Amino acid sequence: MPAYVVSRLTIHDRAAFGSYLAEAPRTVARLGGRYLFRGEEVTALEGSWDDERLVILEFETAAAARAWYQSAEYQRLRELRQRAADAVILLAGA
Repeated sequence: MPAYVVSRLTIHDRAAFGSYLAEAPRTVARLGGRYLFRGEEVTALEGSWDDERLVILEFETAAAARAWYQSAEYQRLRELRQRAADAVILLAGA
């Protein structure tokens, strides 16, 4: 069953976030994921949207999504992203 990593971000260091963006897609692809959406074109149909960017990744399973997120390859990039942006990252799917 597919699983999805959904991230909403507010960026406060664009230069550092740019470095993250240059490298993160390779880790997603190498570890079996794919981008369904990544961008800033988000409109709230209900409620409010206060973030700047939305990213939706798809993996074959929740275990595969966790393996990507916890991988040594992504660890450095995750730390870079955490310095560059505030984020809420969700895993949807069993």
